[in-house]
Amino acid sequence: MLPLFSPYVIAPSQITQLNEQGHLLLPGLLTLPAREALVAALGRIAALHEAYGPELPGDRLPGKYAAEHDSWLARLPRMTGG
Repeated sequence: MLPLFSPYVIAPSQITQLNEQGHLLLPGLLTLPAREALVAALGRIAALHEAYGPELPGDRLPGKYAAEHDSWLARLPRMTGG
């Protein structure tokens, strides 16, 4: 699998922002190949939604960017604690 992340150091001010706002933008964190693969994967999923409308076969309503619809996304490690 291609490397996902570039080396990145989070500054103390960014940690403060994360603690105060609950989110943080990390520009440049993803490598260029990872960004390209992500854009392509999301494009494939968007095409599924265009082809089938809001409901995909099986009468399920998955999230628009659900990894189950793309093998590259499905291989990524989960980033949430849930």
